[in-house]
Amino acid sequence: MSNNPEKIPSDSASTKLKSIRGQLSLVSWTLYDIGNTMFNAGVVGLFFPLWLKEKGGGGDSDLGFTIAICLSLVIFLSPIIGVISDQIKSRLPILTLFSLLAGSSILLLGFTSDLSNGRFLFSIGFFSVYIAELIYNSLLTDITEKENRGRIGGAAIGIGYTGVLVVVAMGLYLEGNNSNYSAGFIGISICYFITSLPVSFLLIEKPKITSNITSVFRAILEAWSNVIMLTRTVTKDPDITKLLIGRYLYMASILTASSFAVFFGIETIGFSAEQVQYVLLLGVLFAIPGSIIWGNLVDKIGAKRTLIIVLIGWSLVLSGTIAIPIFNLDSRLWWVLTILMGTLYGGVWAADRPLLISLSETQVGGLFGLYAITSRTAYLTGAFAWPFIANVLGFGQVAAVTFLVFCGIAGLLFIQRIKRIA
Repeated sequence: MSNNPEKIPSDSASTKLKSIRGQLSLVSWTLYDIGNTMFNAGVVGLFFPLWLKEKGGGGDSDLGFTIAICLSLVIFLSPIIGVISDQIKSRLPILTLFSLLAGSSILLLGFTSDLSNGRFLFSIGFFSVYIAELIYNSLLTDITEKENRGRIGGAAIGIGYTGVLVVVAMGLYLEGNNSNYSAGFIGISICYFITSLPVSFLLIEKPKITSNITSVFRAILEAWSNVIMLTRTVTKDPDITKLLIGRYLYMASILTASSFAVFFGIETIGFSAEQVQYVLLLGVLFAIPGSIIWGNLVDKIGAKRTLIIVLIGWSLVLSGTIAIPIFNLDSRLWWVLTILMGTLYGGVWAADRPLLISLSETQVGGLFGLYAITSRTAYLTGAFAWPFIANVLGFGQVAAVTFLVFCGIAGLLFIQRIKRIA
């Protein structure tokens, strides 16, 4: 009897400590999305395209073909790193390594004025961020349970968009002070370090079965063989096959449209660089609550139904975008379409990550490797197709966006054919 009073506070303290560590894990994982979003929106979507124009009159081809080359490497190495992450005790050292490489290359990009060096540093940063994202996505299973996965994922995406607000503030400040865009890279790199590194120290991974060093080394040598075997295994499930094909198609539309929005806004819509940044700001302001809403909707009606709604909206909005130049509509319509596009954007990740996990909760690291391959291959396709259609074939940017509309619709059709409700 005398020992009971001592056990009660001990258990209480242990429970409280566990709760605090869980909250820190969740906060650090969510914080990482801010830096990740800042890179995609600030470096890829805004400053690098503007920097290319400022330094050498670069355009669609300089951006698109550079991204395509980077993605080729990402696609080749993603399965290897995904398989390794399943074999070792912790995924965090891999995430930390590539986060440091990404932040450092962005920082150095701010100190170069040479076009070739700039493309090289951009390539290192792009490659590192996208490899790190593979590990980051797989850590979702360590901080969530099935019943709250959509809500937490959606909230993280929404919070991540606050990083874009910082990016736009930087851009408008530089525009107002006639400064060059190199300063934007320096600012983003500092923010990226601040937001990406806490996860390395605070996130607590769930215990998993690990392999010895020999097995890990063997897994490295056999990574592509393992990926092929995994592909054969999961593609026996027609629903996973439909999801991967559908994701390839709709991500070609979404990622490519995001990367070339600056060029399209300036060259086709007729906006100034400053106006394009205000458009981006408006989209982000609606993307933040939109992502949270979509995440909650996933938990209420399911990931599949939510994703279908998002993709229908995306295809309609993108169709409206090309209607502006085709029918000579008022260019101010782009502001309205941006609001709708921003509201829809985060819903894709809020829905398809839980959908993938719900369809198969085994071999998550490997599955997220395939998940990454499909989106990266899609991005490569779009990044290559946009300049090829617009510049090489000479059909222009409207034709390039039309291609993206068809990709979005085709992806939607595959998602609709998934039979299991998730």
